[in-house]
Formats: sequence, structure tokens, C-alpha cells
Amino acid sequence: MGEHRRTVLVGLASALAGCAAPATKREQGQNADAGDGSDTLYHVSTIDALSCGHFSDEVAIGELLDNGGFGLGTVNGIDGELAVVDGEAYAVSGDGTATELERSTRTPFAAVTAFEPDATVELENVESFADFGDRVTEELPRTDHFHALRVEGTFEYLRTRSVDGQIEPYPTLEKVLENETIFEFEGVEGSMPTFFIPEQFEGIHPPGYHAHFITADRDGGGHVYDLRADSLTVEIDHLQSVHVELAEREVETYPPC
Repeated sequence: MGEHRRTVLVGLASALAGCAAPATKREQGQNADAGDGSDTLYHVSTIDALSCGHFSDEVAIGELLDNGGFGLGTVNGIDGELAVVDGEAYAVSGDGTATELERSTRTPFAAVTAFEPDATVELENVESFADFGDRVTEELPRTDHFHALRVEGTFEYLRTRSVDGQIEPYPTLEKVLENETIFEFEGVEGSMPTFFIPEQFEGIHPPGYHAHFITADRDGGGHVYDLRADSLTVEIDHLQSVHVELAEREVETYPPC
């Protein structure tokens, strides 16, 4: 980690003490965080900072990957949607092309973990992204914790977005998304790194299901808006703690900025 970077480590079980819950891996005697990032969500900056135009110079992709080989986010200048799968980081740009990133590329906002599945769910006849979320939620032991989901399969239909890179002085994220580009795929195979974010952490990350996509041949993808699929394999990693690298620059205003 950078020498002067401010960090916050949130232990989910202790932060939510008093809430009845199923036994965690730690309570079951398993190694919930062996120092290798397992069961910890490593989070770069916050959605509040990103929303207010903090689009650059937080963490290098190399450092991000050292803390987890699975996740999502964006890159400097919000120049594309970041998908991290199998220890490799790809950015899907505003023109729809995907590029594997150098370790020196920087990210202003990202979330990764050292993915280790605790459960696997097979979903059949998924009608929409909302349907996907509803059915996965039924499989979660609790919804006040973070969960990482690795989703694999062939998507009958997929609707994604990305945006063009920005230059300083940066606008707000809301302004950028007014000019997003929409992509539609049919019969596409790929990986959909996804996180479930609890409502009480909305200032850190948008709550609910946040998913990005990268095609199997690594030539396209984006932030997922909608999907349909005959069959999807969903591996779920129940996370135990969150490590947040706070924004280097002072965030003087918060949404709506």
C-alpha cells in the first residue's frame, strides 16, 4: 500500500454485532483471512468520491491485483469498465473494445478479492438481471455482508455499457453517464464478476448487485444492465471484511456534488 494512503478496515461481524447470523468461516474454525486477501474485499476509494469526479491517481493495477485477482471497477479518467478475472485486468472502453491492462495503469475506483468459492448455484432460465439478483439472494446466508459472485455461462442476451475517457477538470459521474454507450450481445460466452453490496455501505459502493462482463475471447464486455440466459453457473464467496483505501484527494463535497 502507498505510504501516505489512508485506509479503513471494516470487520463485518464486529461492525454488525448483535445481529443474529449463521456461523461464519471464522466461527467454524476456518481461516477467514490468512493474509492473502481471502475473504476480504479490497476496495479502492468510494462511490461518493467517484460520483464527485475523483477519476484518477489512486492505486496501480499491479497493486490492485496483488490484493485480489477477481473484481471490477474503472481506470484512470474513467476510461472504460474494469473487469478482473483469473488475475488479469481488462478495460472495456467507450468504443466497446477490451484491452488487458499494464500493471502501471491506475484506477480511481475498484473492488477485488482473492476469490475462494463457498457455494455453487446452477441457475436455469434466467429472465433478467433483476431475476438473477432475486434468485441469488435466496442463496445468501445473510444480506448485511458483502458477497463475491463469479458467474459463468453463455448469455442468450446481454446489455452492457461503457463510457469514453475524461480529461481534467473532470465532470461528475452523473454528467459522464449522460453520454454512455450501450452494447448488446446475443449468444455470448464469458465471465461476469459480480458483487453483492449491503444497503448500509452505499457511500462506499452502490448497493445491490454490481456486475461487469468480459467475453470469453476477451474482446468486449462492460457494466451489466440486463441479461437473459438458459443456464448460468454462479460461484459465491461469502466475504468477512472490507479494506477501503480512502481517496488521496480531499473529498470536499458529496453527491449530488
